[in-house]
Amino acid sequence: MHNDSLHDMKKKSPKDSPLKFELKYAYRTKQGVQATNPNKTNQDSLLIKTNLANNEGSSIFAVADGHGMHGHLVSQYLVKNLSKHL
Repeated sequence: MHNDSLHDMKKKSPKDSPLKFELKYAYRTKQGVQATNPNKTNQDSLLIKTNLANNEGSSIFAVADGHGMHGHLVSQYLVKNLSKHL
């Protein structure tokens, strides 16, 4: 199973920025393979946060790669709680 998404940010760079850009990003994750469990849960969690602290030029992109029996829960917890502090 794959999780795919293409995000197209139409917002241009800040007017006062010397750099001119348009932010575009995509992601794809794939569940791990386990011979004894063909329906293994995809344990990846994704954090995408743009305009950090109302700063149009700051963004964070992170993948939390879970492992083990509760890896999906750990990666979800990390992304959820890290988001609160940004």
